[in-house]
Amino acid sequence: MHEYLSVNGAKLSKSTGNAISPYELADRFGTDAVRWWLLREVARFGDTDFTIERLVKRANGDLANGLGNLQNRTLTLVHKYRAGHIGKPSGATSVATQLVKAYQALPYLIDEALARFDFRAATDALWSVVEASNQLIETQRPWELARHEKQSAQAAAQLDELLSILAEACRILAAEAGPFIPTGSSALSKQFRTSDGSIAPPTPIFTRLQAKP
Repeated sequence: MHEYLSVNGAKLSKSTGNAISPYELADRFGTDAVRWWLLREVARFGDTDFTIERLVKRANGDLANGLGNLQNRTLTLVHKYRAGHIGKPSGATSVATQLVKAYQALPYLIDEALARFDFRAATDALWSVVEASNQLIETQRPWELARHEKQSAQAAAQLDELLSILAEACRILAAEAGPFIPTGSSALSKQFRTSDGSIAPPTPIFTRLQAKP
């Protein structure tokens, strides 16, 4: 006995006519979206029901709205407030201690999960850093720090540290996402490479998908 993928509760089978070609899915939605759904949603034990809507919802929620949003927001902030220049986290402030701990632990958490063949746990660890990074932007409000940095050296230091930490989180996420979403991982990594001390403005990596053609 082994586990099955199903469609609307019925096992995938050529004889029933409900078989779905992974090649057609990849052509339509991209390999990253298909790989991500399989890694994030297919249970280790028991059957898993597949629908186009579930694949699209997962890709849009995680890749476009999650990681893609983090990439775009971080690079936009760096260009708006630091002319595209990213420093290295100095530890001078404590604006993101929890996020730093989270992304430092990420490689070990993923390795441990993969050693157990637990892809859900591996991608959960990855996604916890994405969510923590996006949440940090909301709580620290870098636009507020930028508003006060001319009058406050502390605000300027906090903004430098915050942007550096967010960029470092994105770099680590790009590296650790490689086995799961290789195309997006490579593109994300290139976005955060410096040239002449600065980075290029953001370009979309994960576009929103549509369930219906």
